[in-house]
Amino acid sequence: MATAITNIQTVLDVGTVSTPTAATADTANLAEVFTLTPTKSKYIVQVDNVSGSNGSVTFSLAAGTHWAAGSPLTGTIVQGTSQVLEVDSAKYVGASGAMSLTVTPASGKKLLTDHALTIQAIQLV
Repeated sequence: MATAITNIQTVLDVGTVSTPTAATADTANLAEVFTLTPTKSKYIVQVDNVSGSNGSVTFSLAAGTHWAAGSPLTGTIVQGTSQVLEVDSAKYVGASGAMSLTVTPASGKKLLTDHALTIQAIQLV
């Protein structure tokens, strides 16, 4: 089952409270799928691999199904760091209007407890 991420809507020149969504996968080696539902074209996804001692995680933002779709966006997030992905949602949104981000833990690790992984989705006005 996918974990839904609540969008954070920013407003120009105004501070916006940002609350991340924590991973729920509490089984070693279990990847977790996060569902992102953008309503704006400019979209920022921040993935935080909070733990500084449990290895890197990998991610894959699935390619969309519309005319602008290309290849999946993939990468690695080093332990104890964050990665910010600024994406054009038209390239990654599927037929349902959602994007699918899969995050895989380091070997033998859990996203929830070992990595303390969190995700935020920020929409730019």
